[in-house]
Amino acid sequence: MLTARSSRRAQDASKTRSSELRGAHGARRTPATKNACIAARCRVQRCCIVAAPRTWRACGSMGKPQSSSEGAPEYVFDESSALSRRVKPYVFTYTMNCKGRWIGRRPAEIFAAEFKMNPASYYAEALADGRILVNGELCGDDLVLKNGDVLVHRAHRHEPPVRGGPIAVVGLDARVLAVDKPGTVPMHPCGSYHYNALSSLLAEDFTPRSFVHRLDRLTSGLVLLARSAEAATELCDCIGAGRARKTYVARVAGRFPERAPAATRGPDAARPDEDASRTRFRLLHRHADGTSTVECHPRTGRTHQIRLHLQWLGHPIANDPNYGGTLGYGDSSYAGAPPANAPPACPVADRGGPRRPGENLEAFVARKCHRCAAGLDAAHGAEERATCIFLHALRYAGPGWAYETNLPAWATDGALPPEPEPEKRGCCVS
Repeated sequence: MLTARSSRRAQDASKTRSSELRGAHGARRTPATKNACIAARCRVQRCCIVAAPRTWRACGSMGKPQSSSEGAPEYVFDESSALSRRVKPYVFTYTMNCKGRWIGRRPAEIFAAEFKMNPASYYAEALADGRILVNGELCGDDLVLKNGDVLVHRAHRHEPPVRGGPIAVVGLDARVLAVDKPGTVPMHPCGSYHYNALSSLLAEDFTPRSFVHRLDRLTSGLVLLARSAEAATELCDCIGAGRARKTYVARVAGRFPERAPAATRGPDAARPDEDASRTRFRLLHRHADGTSTVECHPRTGRTHQIRLHLQWLGHPIANDPNYGGTLGYGDSSYAGAPPANAPPACPVADRGGPRRPGENLEAFVARKCHRCAAGLDAAHGAEERATCIFLHALRYAGPGWAYETNLPAWATDGALPPEPEPEKRGCCVS
């Protein structure tokens, strides 16, 4: 009887949710209510629920596999490096369903062609010794995939390091969590990042929460998270409708003009299929090294909008590796230096042979890891040097709310005394 009652309650709840989408009392949807339903679905899609750190759905070339790690992460802090937060390499399980383009092909061919973070010899060995399974079984060289096959890959995962220290909380109440994201930390697990992603770093201390906007991995600054569905809807609507006032600061190459000419064409103005974008800039101060710090007010929220508009004005972010920063990508003192003679990240004895009697999964996968054998910790030299770019989300404000972080040190380091202010300072890119 209890089971039947629970089933009826579940059915009633399902009907209630369905009626909310259809309209009151299951009324036929008019064009207006249909548009409202579409807008509601868009709001849900914009507001990405933060997953727990133990299990997540990865984005990218892995085909959105269901993935999991064995046990809790072990962080190691290296205070001698700017990227001091490191995760000890760990066993990670990728599970993925066979894609349509994989049908009729051999697993070794697929892994070598699509997942190039490892050499082809690694995948051939992993298929032979059981680190890669198809439908839970070892597969021979002649096996071809078919629809419905499930592939499991147990790998020894090396995450790139990120800036260490606790994540600064700049605002916390029953509705909103506001944090100051360090540069180098991605928002979600992606690519080589899992435990060093912001969602994973916040997972154990703050629940529930939902990101309502995003920052690039190399961008630092304010990130807002909603702590209820109502707050998520309100903040997403406010930001999406342009009612939120966003303030960023950037340090750019060159002498940014006091009174720059107003620009009426953005970087993609020649392409009619591109969405309009608009950013207003204001000079804050100049620096002794020939750079300038500017205040940026994006009126829209396109991908890399501020970085592109500054490049188009002839003043790219000074250390932006993608959009023409003159300071370059990383520290030039590393140029021509020999590889570091570092000890292996994990103890390595004999990499050969199958799994030994009594050898646990973690020890077996670590023994077969080619990165450990080569003495490579994170094996991401370029990401080691690109600590962040000079772009910081300073303040977000809307009707009845405002959150703000502190200025980063690079925004005032080496600043020259202020010059006499003219009647009008600023420019606008659209």
